[in-house]
Amino acid sequence: MKKIAWLKYQYPLAQFLYWVTCCACSGFVAVYLQYKGFSNTLIGTVVGIYGVLSLILQPLTSKLIQKYSFLTVRRMLMVLLLTTGILFLMIMSGESFGMFPLVLFISINAFNSSMIPLISSFGMEYVNQKRDVNFGLARGFGSLGWAVSAAVVGFLLEKYSPDLLGYIYVVSAGILLVNIFFMEDLGYVEKPILDTEKKTDGVFFKCIRDKLFLFVALGILFDNISHAICTTYTINIVRSVGGTETAAGLAQFFGAGSEMIGMVIFAVLIRRYSSLQVLKISSIFFVVRFFFLIFAGNLPMVMIGYALQGPSAGFYIPAAVYFVNERMLPQNRTQGQAIFNVIASGMANFIGNLIGGRIIDAFGLRNMLVICFGFAVVGCVCIMSRKNSGKYNV
Repeated sequence: MKKIAWLKYQYPLAQFLYWVTCCACSGFVAVYLQYKGFSNTLIGTVVGIYGVLSLILQPLTSKLIQKYSFLTVRRMLMVLLLTTGILFLMIMSGESFGMFPLVLFISINAFNSSMIPLISSFGMEYVNQKRDVNFGLARGFGSLGWAVSAAVVGFLLEKYSPDLLGYIYVVSAGILLVNIFFMEDLGYVEKPILDTEKKTDGVFFKCIRDKLFLFVALGILFDNISHAICTTYTINIVRSVGGTETAAGLAQFFGAGSEMIGMVIFAVLIRRYSSLQVLKISSIFFVVRFFFLIFAGNLPMVMIGYALQGPSAGFYIPAAVYFVNERMLPQNRTQGQAIFNVIASGMANFIGNLIGGRIIDAFGLRNMLVICFGFAVVGCVCIMSRKNSGKYNV
């Protein structure tokens, strides 16, 4: 079979394995750091720190790729995977968890988070070049990766030890590195001849001057603040209704599993509706999801609340990638994905985790969920207020 023919299998596998690594290093961060003796407030601070670092790394890596022709998206992904794997091996080789291992753990999460726009751009370039890659379905496999690993990891952590997270990360990152190594490298994305007179400097300012781009990014920012808090403190939510680490893993399984279903449905919706229309539908479900979680009084209801992640995050994630891809010039798409991800995801993770632990410690879990609902409402208003103005080449 030709190398190109393998792409329709390799890219979904890359998404699957990447989100396994994300689940291993950040999906159970509260469990891991509570096991190491951290309070909810300190956990939020740690997650906030690596969120800030991710905000810096995402545009930096995309800028480097744009500047140096030898540094492709594929090669950058391989460098980051190798780096994070080595850092986790260093943590695992130590006998105690002091300041230095904590710095390494923060670095791992920052590097790992910075790969999100890169792996999205990697897939969209295949789509742009008419390769046999279904981005929505492939991203759905990513959610499946999180779902399966969350269920398995939750069970293993309860039965054995949270220290297993390091081994799970290193193995999954290693397999992912090998998979990407054998994928076709699309090379450096050159400027179209007709656009050579246009400068790519100041892409960030062009993006934020585009009101549609800005309001959609801000809307998802508010939605994702709620989502970040809910994900990081899953263990607190399930414990409030009598659950354990296994239940926390199952909650994330239902959330990520439904997210995959949402992405499969997105592949159908995008043929009929614009990416902005799908984002509006998604924003409504964010509101519904957190309204439901506020009144979830038992474990089955919590599971249903997490399953509503499907039509909320499951719709928005691929729709946002399509939205940015449509509004950027080809040579700016990697930067555009990074800028959008910094605003809509990176800042959300930083803000959400910075305030989430403090809210729980100061006001309790229920008030935290009420505040999450409020953020989701604001996000919905931001997105619903905009009309599609067609393509705008930033």
